[in-house]
Amino acid sequence: MDVVSDKIGVVNVCFAFLLSIDLLLISVKVGDIVGSLGSVLREQGNLTEAKAAFERALAIHKVALGVEHPKVATDINNLAGSLRDLGLFTEARSAFERALAIFRKALGDEHPLSQLTEQNLSTLLLTIDGTSESYSRAATDFEESLDLARQLGDCEKISLLLANLGMIAANRGDYVQAEIYFQEGLIQAREIEHRENVSYLLANMGALEIKRENYSKAEEYLREGLALACEMGYRENITALLSNLGTLSHSRKNYAQAERYFQEGLALAREMEHRENICTLLAKLGELACDQKEYPQAEVYLQESLALARQMGHPKMVNILCLDLDILAHSWRSRDLR
Repeated sequence: MDVVSDKIGVVNVCFAFLLSIDLLLISVKVGDIVGSLGSVLREQGNLTEAKAAFERALAIHKVALGVEHPKVATDINNLAGSLRDLGLFTEARSAFERALAIFRKALGDEHPLSQLTEQNLSTLLLTIDGTSESYSRAATDFEESLDLARQLGDCEKISLLLANLGMIAANRGDYVQAEIYFQEGLIQAREIEHRENVSYLLANMGALEIKRENYSKAEEYLREGLALACEMGYRENITALLSNLGTLSHSRKNYAQAERYFQEGLALAREMEHRENICTLLAKLGELACDQKEYPQAEVYLQESLALARQMGHPKMVNILCLDLDILAHSWRSRDLR
């Protein structure tokens, strides 16, 4: 009888152990599903909901797997992306750095997830800072990641990295090299029919052609990109393309059309709570109003943009807006003296 009781006891312990394993696996799977939901919400431009989903996935995976597991780092990296989209740059930087530390400890510096997170951090620092040093650091990170992506044959990452390198080249004034990067990235994105990256690259190619004053070519790229983004519902890309079309119209001195594009983009950015895009579009509206000598309205736009840039911890944008307000004040005074 004792032998039987012992065997039953062993069976019960084994059953409890297997049940705990099943529950653990279920918890991990639930965390994976919630994280995937966050990615879908973010892609659709539902940024606050995406942030909440990533936070929930992170909480589930921490309990199930421990705080140093790569899945936890993936959740933190995803959460950091949402924080960046919402303009919470200080929190985003801290989260990217934490995710990178976990990936490096668990997987090593050369692992694709470590490199992807380092790339995300470099992109954020480039946005916030914008110094020549940050451009150089970001370019080095992107080129290293691009080499690895080419070795793996990862066309999606190749196209995105080429887009990032193209933006750096354009901001440095090397428009020829920027076009080379963008064109190759577009070929890669079209080859795998990655329509989000196609529309993203078209937005950047349009912006490049505006800088080169090739307005007809810019419009061609931007309209194709906008049609594709609208078809797929990529709201962040739609906002960027509307912003660029507004800049194109402004450059052509079609002020009424420029304002329509900027206001449409601003409404969408506000709906998404995408604070960086809100800040940028307010600044563009301020510059547009200033060019039309509508100085009181220009000041309203620029002051709101400046307040938001300060809230976000965006020193590069703060400096630009302070300069714009100085130019506005000078122009306003000069008009009043006439």
